[in-house]
Amino acid sequence: MTYLGILRNKKISTLWLGQVFSAIGDALFEIAITWFAVKALGNRAGLIVAAGSGSGLLFSLFGGVYADRWNRRKTMIVVDILRALIVLSLPITARFGALQPWHLAIVTASLWVLGAVFNPSLTASLPILVPESKSLREANALMDSTWRIARAIGPSLTGFLITQMPLYDFFSIDALSFAISALAIYRLGNKPGWQPMHKESQEKPLTELVHTLIAVSQLPFFYWALVLSFFSSMSWSAVFYIGIALLCKELANGNIGTFGLAMGAYGCASILSNLFWGGVNPKRPAIIMFTSDIIFALGFFFFAQVHSTLAAIIAIAIAATGGPMKDLVMRYLIQRKFPNHQIGKVYSLRWTISNLGTAIGLLLSGPLFQALGTRAGISCLAFVILGCGLTGLIRFFKEELNEPIVDQQNA
Repeated sequence: MTYLGILRNKKISTLWLGQVFSAIGDALFEIAITWFAVKALGNRAGLIVAAGSGSGLLFSLFGGVYADRWNRRKTMIVVDILRALIVLSLPITARFGALQPWHLAIVTASLWVLGAVFNPSLTASLPILVPESKSLREANALMDSTWRIARAIGPSLTGFLITQMPLYDFFSIDALSFAISALAIYRLGNKPGWQPMHKESQEKPLTELVHTLIAVSQLPFFYWALVLSFFSSMSWSAVFYIGIALLCKELANGNIGTFGLAMGAYGCASILSNLFWGGVNPKRPAIIMFTSDIIFALGFFFFAQVHSTLAAIIAIAIAATGGPMKDLVMRYLIQRKFPNHQIGKVYSLRWTISNLGTAIGLLLSGPLFQALGTRAGISCLAFVILGCGLTGLIRFFKEELNEPIVDQQNA
């Protein structure tokens, strides 16, 4: 089935369109929050995003537990409504000239906490809507493409939108996008499988998490990928959320348009990569996942050396192609290597490890960029990501990894 074919599934197309609008809103939110933070705090801007990732870290594991207990459709609708109301507080406050860094931090933290419940619920819902393996890979690619499309469209709209509205109204657009997402999910209707049923739902949350850790430990390459993702996420987040903005600010003398172009290039390149990897059957998943880190590292290192906007855009595009390689393979493995009642928890485990790396990376980004400078700091972070990729390849390159992906949805 082609991407056009999977979009003929009315429920998938409805869900996808809702997530596209939501992701575009998130991309505009990301640009606005980063720019406000950089202008207010300079190289300490990472503290704002760190507030979010740190809060997400505290709740993400248990978010997966409850995503595997509650009705997933109702959970996603409620979360989207709450996110819309929370984000709407930013433009209202800004209109009165009272927007403060602490307010940005609180809203960012709240969104990460709610995302810790929404994201595993969404991932665990896809096998319900499209149980066939090939269709599931393509559905994963479509859902993954939403925020990649957003990173192409959202930043590209920045130059136009900033001439039509104040920057704080980017938050208003994000709030509206959450409402659209909630409506799309509501239209999916009731369906068997929204409410997971398993004996684990009667156990204590910590017991469920222990069972999940045991299951993950039985897949060596997946376990290694999770461990190394801590270090790669730590370095990636410092570059992506702070380093790119700082270097674009230097290249363009504070013009936000250059930052928007760079983020747009990242989104476009990741979409093209998504179109390719979404149709690939991951017979050697470890090789694919660890190679993605090497591509990220090369792109970021090139970015740190450039002195023109065009070269910066090319470098960011190179780095972006690595994202879908890892994300799509890991999501598909989670959905096919683990039973339905564990999908949310395994996804949340991955999210927790990445959030931990992200939080630490953002907290260290300020001192790192201040001590080494923007270019040298990005280069050092690129070498850390390169080390993660090479470590994984050395460990698994010679091992036979083409065992079939076993469908355990009904286990």
